[in-house]
Amino acid sequence: MLASVRWPELKRLVLAEQLEGHVVNENIGEFNFTNWKQPCDFVNKNRQSGDVLMSTVTNAASYYLNEENVLWFRQMQYNTKLKRYVPNPPEPGKYSAATFEDLRRTVASAARVAAGRLLHGQCICR
Repeated sequence: MLASVRWPELKRLVLAEQLEGHVVNENIGEFNFTNWKQPCDFVNKNRQSGDVLMSTVTNAASYYLNEENVLWFRQMQYNTKLKRYVPNPPEPGKYSAATFEDLRRTVASAARVAAGRLLHGQCICR
């Protein structure tokens, strides 16, 4: 199996030089990266001051959007002690997507929302 690893690509991954694409031969593994660059380029071209930004992977969106204030778009988190997913606590009084109610309130009260989905880095804008 080690013979099938694409060592130059793995090196670029480890050194954070490669940000997307296949690293292992796709016939034996599914280790790849979601394309966040193109959806974030779209958001950057269309965003306006005051837009609320959400993403399932905030670090990726923050990097490509050059924006620290990206809301975490997840309503559950894995609890290592319970060894299962548990609901996030609500975050009233601020823009949030930590719970379904928080998400509904944020979308209803914000003038514009851009949310990134994990699958293929697609973005949803309102």
